[in-house]
Amino acid sequence: MSLSKIEARSMFFSPDGVAGSEQREKLSAAFGESISLVIEHIGGVLGDSHTERFMDFFEGIGTNGIQTFWGTKRYDQDMEAAGNNSMNRPFGIEIDTLSPNVQTVLYPTTIYKPDDELRTIAKEEGYEIREGGTQVMVYFLDGFEEEAINIYDLGANLFFISHMAGAALNTRYPLTTGEKSQEFLQEVRAGLSVVRDYVQALNDEQRTKLSPRIAKIGLLDTEALEAEAKRRVLYHAEPMKMPGLYEPEREDMVQQTPEQAVQNGTPYLHLDERDLPQRVEKKGKKDMPSLPWVEYGKNRWNRSHQLFGRYEAKTGEEFLLVDFRLDSTHFPLMYGFFDTIEVIERTPDGIKQHVVLGQEVGESLGVFPIIVGGDFDFTQPDTRSNLNLLAQDRGTKREVARVLADVLKFSAEGRLQRVQQV
Repeated sequence: MSLSKIEARSMFFSPDGVAGSEQREKLSAAFGESISLVIEHIGGVLGDSHTERFMDFFEGIGTNGIQTFWGTKRYDQDMEAAGNNSMNRPFGIEIDTLSPNVQTVLYPTTIYKPDDELRTIAKEEGYEIREGGTQVMVYFLDGFEEEAINIYDLGANLFFISHMAGAALNTRYPLTTGEKSQEFLQEVRAGLSVVRDYVQALNDEQRTKLSPRIAKIGLLDTEALEAEAKRRVLYHAEPMKMPGLYEPEREDMVQQTPEQAVQNGTPYLHLDERDLPQRVEKKGKKDMPSLPWVEYGKNRWNRSHQLFGRYEAKTGEEFLLVDFRLDSTHFPLMYGFFDTIEVIERTPDGIKQHVVLGQEVGESLGVFPIIVGGDFDFTQPDTRSNLNLLAQDRGTKREVARVLADVLKFSAEGRLQRVQQV
């Protein structure tokens, strides 16, 4: 299988006329150099017939069904614009791929119309250009340049992207209002199944070259594959909507209470399942805490009313985790958009300490932290010292810092209360 003239042209064409920044050229070149190796590799492992599973992707970019974009800056700009214009533009679904450096957005209507050059080439090569209907945006972020050399990961991700894009372009699930339907779940499960078949077809040496997040898909049985598909729909796909627009929780999402989560030994905020990337501090901008703390999260304020994140400090084989959820629908009192903080002390044997913290509104609209599930010994010297560093660091989000500072103060004074169970 080789790329036709129309497919190659569409892959590296910028639909809005923004031509070749240095970063864009680097990323598109990295993809171009790797894709032929991927196709050759897939043919060698699974046979040439399996490369046809990529056809939805390559035909999509050759017929105006898929648009490719290069660079994190472009992705951030488009996501902000999509959120700001979601009352004027169609709803759609943003879904994470199997790589943190490739993002996909599925729209129910065409955003970018085909240009004259594309029409001409399509006519020459016998392609039928898509004039309307679903359109898929695939964004290759800055980090893709380094991971493009791993043809095993790239092959697996292209299987997944191609399946989800093909299902969208062939209207196998609804997109009109951005709903995450049962049909959508079914296609996510089917896409993961394709990836599982690919991983299982690799030999032992080839599988060692896969990233852990992809290698584990090859180990999933039918029940585990179903659970993984549900996890990805719940935590790795979200409708495109204007900033601050409230989205009710899915009725089919089984949500534990904070106390139930602690008793079951599972995180209440599901940060493990969200697979948030580690944040990298921008030069000249102090918006992250210093070591030993590292931060995980994505800025989704431009299209969600909630923001999830994690602060993590490691000592030997033990981890101290401060997971948080902020909510823009909260009235911004002293704690701002604070909603929930979850503090977990995790050892190789499991969770050692676990508490979930909320807030209580007192007289004159004063607020104070309160335990809503579990318990934690905040007097332990090393733990208290690390949490105090996080609370005092100006790079820590102020909602988290203020709450932690009060938690440490109230616990030392014996005033950290527990919510009254009704």
